[in-house]
Amino acid sequence: MWLSNRFTSFCQHRTARAALAPLRALRRHWFRYTDAKAKKIFENFASLLVEDPVPKVNELNGAFALSSRSDLLRRILTTGYCESSLPENVEKHVS
Repeated sequence: MWLSNRFTSFCQHRTARAALAPLRALRRHWFRYTDAKAKKIFENFASLLVEDPVPKVNELNGAFALSSRSDLLRRILTTGYCESSLPENVEKHVS
């Protein structure tokens, strides 16, 4: 009895996954498209810069010069903030 209930539950889940597969594929395609577009915009922006930009980083309470090829700069420009563990690590090593 226990095994048959688990098997039925697994099949239902598997069926649901199969039914939702087209929506999941569409979502994956959309995010790849928007990410590629954002990456291209950032690459164009970085190629136009003459000097390293100095963005204000609220999480670190200051403004810092970042390389135009920096992954951190890309993350700040696309999301508006840097990764959550970065301020903690910087404060730990600086102070």
